Parts: sequence; C-alpha cells; structure tokens
Amino acid sequence: MDGESNFSKALKNARKSCHSMTQKELAKKIGIPRSTYSYYELGITKPTCELVVKVSNACNIDCKLLLEAISKDMNVPLGGK
Repeated sequence: MDGESNFSKALKNARKSCHSMTQKELAKKIGIPRSTYSYYELGITKPTCELVVKVSNACNIDCKLLLEAISKDMNVPLGGK
C-alpha cells in the first residue's frame, strides 16, 4: 500500500474530473484555504460531512462516491450492510 487513503484518492479524482481544477480553485469554490484542502488530499486531516457535501456539489458528483471511500478507509460498510 502506498499510504494514500481511499478518500484522498477519491478527492483528487473528484477535483480532477471537475474541469481539472487546481487545489486552489476548488478550495476557493468551497470556501476553505488551499492549505486546508491540501491536507484533505494528503490524508493529514479527516473530512467533515460538510466538506464531503461541498466538494460533491462543487464538482457535481454524487457524494456517495466520497462517502464510500471514507467507508473503505474506516473498514465500515456504507449503509450498515
């Protein structure tokens, strides 16, 4: 394993699929500093539900994609299955 979390990978993929936005552009769009956003992509900081919703809305993706990645990281099935 390369140490990168499922959420970190999913977050990067979401950003890149969002018109190839830079971290700075997406961070501005969701109202946080670029450095804070970078910590999420690096896996240094854990996401809040609010962040997941904001990124999902900004990138026009289903928040379930990000929630599934968090679920995998925590080894907890999404939806209690």
